[in-house]
Amino acid sequence: MGLEDDDGDEDIDPCVEPIEGQDSPAGDEAFDVDREYLQEAKTTWSKAEVKQLMTDLKEHGRGYFINEYVVKRAIPIPRLLYAFGICLCKQLRQKRPKTLLYFLEVAMTRELESREKLPMYNTIDDAVDLIRKSKRIVILTGAGISVSCGIPDFRSRDGLFDIHYFKENPAVFYSFASQIYPSNFIPSPCHRFIKLIEDKGKLLRNYTQNIDTLETRAGVQRVLQCHGSFATASCINCHTRHPGNAIEDDIMNHRVPLCKGCPPIQPPTKPKAKKKPKKKNLSVWEQDDDDDEPDIPAYPPGIMKPDITFFGEKLSNEFDKALIEDRPLRYPYTPSTLGSTNPDQQDTNKAYQSRYRPSWQCR
Repeated sequence: MGLEDDDGDEDIDPCVEPIEGQDSPAGDEAFDVDREYLQEAKTTWSKAEVKQLMTDLKEHGRGYFINEYVVKRAIPIPRLLYAFGICLCKQLRQKRPKTLLYFLEVAMTRELESREKLPMYNTIDDAVDLIRKSKRIVILTGAGISVSCGIPDFRSRDGLFDIHYFKENPAVFYSFASQIYPSNFIPSPCHRFIKLIEDKGKLLRNYTQNIDTLETRAGVQRVLQCHGSFATASCINCHTRHPGNAIEDDIMNHRVPLCKGCPPIQPPTKPKAKKKPKKKNLSVWEQDDDDDEPDIPAYPPGIMKPDITFFGEKLSNEFDKALIEDRPLRYPYTPSTLGSTNPDQQDTNKAYQSRYRPSWQCR
């Protein structure tokens, strides 16, 4: 990891030293760090305090963690990094708050990506017993349970489910959309298992990345299609929403469905100009091409698109609402919590606000 120096002179490497007794960051090398920092790192946080910090991070997320510990409690970021097993050298401690906040973000990401195994659950019987005793189960599902039904997985960052590519050439998407249209497939045993959990009164919600609505076809009521579905379709121009079956015939026949409320393509009008006398003996490259007709767009602006989330699009508002409903925020974001009377924290607060403003605040 290279970071540009605050003065813009050259790239430097973060000088971090793993704390004794804690895992060192993968790939990091040992650097010389002042002994006083190492000693401080060993005594700043107790094991119970570190556990509480990590619990707050995993339970409430990065935004809450920074707001609570960096903004409200005004704990210096180098001291917080001790809890993550990182001790910054003197050079990096002098970096501007935005850079220090980046260090903390990297540490938080590493912690959130590491999943601790629960030692009490080791066998299938343990899982069955856990399901039997639980009353509010959240089930997360992805492409695996639909691929087993025969649905190909086309969704990739560089694939055909990119919103910009769709707007440029929607015919490519509709050339294969019939292959993933839900009417062609039946739910798998995994879908029916989710329905069974719901029938037992244990399902809090099924969050699925899939767009095939097979959970709904299996009878699951408490399901959220995080990436949308074919259940509805909207015009990318006027945003009018229609039932998904309104474009089913176009999908099955590989046609680009058009919005009936938007105007069709109108041939561009070319203003009449006075004819100029033609020069003789001109080569092909020297001849005037003003008489060429302007290009006509291949498609009108009103193209219908299934309400599925392409790369480049944000998740729906229903996703945010479901998260709040299923797990109420005990520490809601309010502008007043960002204020700090500590002048040393003002720059850090600004960096925090620009990076961690909640999505509903932006909208």
